[in-house]
Amino acid sequence: MTLIKYGGGVLLSREPRPEDIPEKERTVPYHTTHRSDLEHTSHYIIYGEAKAPALKYNMLHIKTLSVEWLVGCIANFKLLDP
Repeated sequence: MTLIKYGGGVLLSREPRPEDIPEKERTVPYHTTHRSDLEHTSHYIIYGEAKAPALKYNMLHIKTLSVEWLVGCIANFKLLDP
């Protein structure tokens, strides 16, 4: 969580409702590659393998991804395609 905050990320303690995310909060990540699956994704729900959610989002602005994906992104200093 500390690394996410140091990188400018914002942590929520609740799962966002995709339909209620205001347009102004749907920012484009500057550290993704052009034409990436994450090019327009502004919200990421991160889960551990032991607690995989029953509902996983794969919308343009919100995605559900594993903590392994997050660690890979940190190790590579960029957002990796899921």
